[in-house]
Amino acid sequence: MQKKNLIKRFFWIIGILFATAIMLAFGLIYKYEDKIKAYSIKQINKSINARIDVEKIDMSFFSQFPKASLDFYNVGFYDNSEGSKNTLAIITSDKIFLSFDIIELLSNTYNLQEIVIENAQINLEIYKNGENNFSFLSSKNENDSSEFLLNLNAVKFVNTKFNYNNKATNQRFQFLIKNAIAKGVFSDSNFGIDLKGKTILNYFYNQKRLIVANKSIDLDVSTKLDIEKDNYVLKKGLLTYDGIPLKLSGGIQVYKNSIGINAKLNGKMLKFGDIKNNISRNILDKIEKYNIEGLISLDVNIGGRFGGKYKPHLSANASLDNFKINYDEYNIVADNISMRIKYNNGKKNNLHSSSVVISKLNGKSNIGDFEGKIEVKNLWAPRIKAEIKGNWQLAELNKSLSIDTVSLISGNAATHSWLSLNLNYVEEEKQWIISNLNFDNNFNIELGELQFKNSEITYSNINSKGRLENNKIIIYNLNTIVDGSKLSAVGSIYNLPYGANYRSSLPLNISLSLNAEKLSYETIMAALPKSSDTSDSRFSKELDIEIDINANEFAYNNINASNVSGRFIMRNRRLSFFNLKGNIFDGYYDGMLWIDGSKKGKYELFSKGITKSFDISKSFDTFNNFGQQTITSKNISGAINANYELSCSFDPKWNIDANSIELSSDMIIKNGVLRNVKALNALKSYTKIDDFSELKFSEISNNISVHNSQLLIPQMAVNSNKMNIELSGLHNFDNSYEYHFTVLLSEVMGKKYNKALEGEFGEVQNDGYGRTKLFIALKGKGSDFDVEYDRSGLAKKIKSDLQEEKSSLKKALNEEFGWFKEEEKSAKKDSVKTPKQKKKTDKENIKKQEEGEFIIEWDDE
Repeated sequence: MQKKNLIKRFFWIIGILFATAIMLAFGLIYKYEDKIKAYSIKQINKSINARIDVEKIDMSFFSQFPKASLDFYNVGFYDNSEGSKNTLAIITSDKIFLSFDIIELLSNTYNLQEIVIENAQINLEIYKNGENNFSFLSSKNENDSSEFLLNLNAVKFVNTKFNYNNKATNQRFQFLIKNAIAKGVFSDSNFGIDLKGKTILNYFYNQKRLIVANKSIDLDVSTKLDIEKDNYVLKKGLLTYDGIPLKLSGGIQVYKNSIGINAKLNGKMLKFGDIKNNISRNILDKIEKYNIEGLISLDVNIGGRFGGKYKPHLSANASLDNFKINYDEYNIVADNISMRIKYNNGKKNNLHSSSVVISKLNGKSNIGDFEGKIEVKNLWAPRIKAEIKGNWQLAELNKSLSIDTVSLISGNAATHSWLSLNLNYVEEEKQWIISNLNFDNNFNIELGELQFKNSEITYSNINSKGRLENNKIIIYNLNTIVDGSKLSAVGSIYNLPYGANYRSSLPLNISLSLNAEKLSYETIMAALPKSSDTSDSRFSKELDIEIDINANEFAYNNINASNVSGRFIMRNRRLSFFNLKGNIFDGYYDGMLWIDGSKKGKYELFSKGITKSFDISKSFDTFNNFGQQTITSKNISGAINANYELSCSFDPKWNIDANSIELSSDMIIKNGVLRNVKALNALKSYTKIDDFSELKFSEISNNISVHNSQLLIPQMAVNSNKMNIELSGLHNFDNSYEYHFTVLLSEVMGKKYNKALEGEFGEVQNDGYGRTKLFIALKGKGSDFDVEYDRSGLAKKIKSDLQEEKSSLKKALNEEFGWFKEEEKSAKKDSVKTPKQKKKTDKENIKKQEEGEFIIEWDDE
């Protein structure tokens, strides 16, 4: 019971004291409010040259307890200078509190001790002429206001936006002061300030270019200010920029419209992980996957004036050491990376004169080692130059980059590269555009190996020196082994499909001089890039190729040649071989080949040239007997000289349109032999010569042509060891044929036709009776054929031929065989016949001869 009474008494006492304090406060407010308001407003008007709009002013002992405060609500400060047209409020604030010591109030002493500004916006502006809108902050009469501000020891900002816009230097920024306090001891001659607070730099624009945004900046600074010398010395300072602790030192000097700065920021052994958030979000998003670790040391110097028409001079040095980059996606691990970075904003102290130099860049990685330097000038529109040296492991590089066109690559590549480019920011697109890109690289590849996907060709033991300039490769020398054959080349490749210099409207241009031990057409075509719009790279409109070829051996399908030289050109969907020379079929070739591949689904070929001493048997064997079996490589031999022109068309699968083949060839065959030709052996029944198994001739010449799927053989003389004949014929591409033989009757009816003839082609027996001829036709298809007397040939020749030999032949036949004895008896009777009777007789004779009988009629002449 006693304890309860004590508790009640305690609360009564507290309540009475509280009520007394409230009554006293209201009493003081009632007594001093008007005096404090009047005095404070008077002193403020003396201190600043501004018009102040205030919605309400209250005296309070509770808002800033234990101090009394004069509370200003919805305050606005406006420029009140003469002639000012600025209607924008320089300062607006929801609340401003001027705090006084209560004890001093009781003694009628009104010394301002603290100012608190809440939910305010401060708008400082510098005009193009260097003047500003905040000159009102200077006192009208410093002596009148000195006592009022003498004991001011703190200014607090809470949730205040600080806007700065300098039109003279084209710079603007905004700070959000979340909570800051400036404390100090002020006197007429000197005073010191401790500044501590948390702010956010919402944005900073330099020359209308956004430099940084949304960065936290915390300050903890102690200064000693000497007003007489206008010298403000930083005794200690710590600036934390978005989590990066930087030591701040130096001094500040105040001028009329600007501030002189001589300050230094230092950060030692800073972890990259702690500062990476200061990198722009666009860049940070791209480098997040690289897992970067390392240490950075930073020194920043700020000098010169700030404000008015002035911009401070900035320079910075950074050291990056022991950096490590792990790029898991591409299996790249780089460590021991280091570099030195220097920044300077130049003579004009702006982005246009700013530069960045990265030197002593070096590092090691699983794909190779590198070193170099990078220079960036004019950060407004950067001009970048870089020089990088590297030694690369091509196999590891391919593992990391996964080059989609390459299945195998290895070897070592030493490179020395130079890069230059310009960057321009397009405001409408919010992105940087690359221009004036130039790339120059000297390379040296040793012991390389390369194989492209979808290709069975491997290039091994590659050793090459060259230069890659923009999208052009210059090959000083290239040595490699392809399909077991040594190959060397020099030349250039233009318009590689990458980079700013690439022109998609122009083809890839390849110009080479190629020397090889062995080379094949298939190897060349497999090495060429494939066209994007056709599966046949030989006729790509995206390629312009010119190659001078020299090969000890050259192969195309089953055609083999030696000592081959020529110029290979592919341009505008056309493929050409010019000045093509070489030894082939034990002979020599000199000619050209041209293929037009500009039409889809149909390609056209034209070729002309000369051949010397071609082995006929080998040519028949190589070309699969030209698609027929009547005469094969086993049946023919000899040497052919020819001068030809050939044209034809074919589809993308090399199926030739037989009807399109046009050929004209003047040819000479020497030392020819026909062996076991079935069609010739069939002549035994008609010539009384029983052995045509080997027919030899010293030389034949003719003009062979192909037209409408027919091989045309004009009449030609064949002087052989068996007989001398005249031959003509047609051989169709369906392997049907028709040959016409003209044989001297004296050849087939000689007494010694069964005896072997002497000499190179046999001893040709002169019948001594003139030049009577016999016509024989051989017709058939494939191995099926018929031999008959040539009705058409007889009709054309029988009269003229027999007229020349009628008497001597009749006599010879009578003497040899006893023929025509009965005919002689009736010769006089039949010597005169009517034309009708004669025509009838001719037809009957022709029919009999076609049936295998010799019917010879003599003219009465």
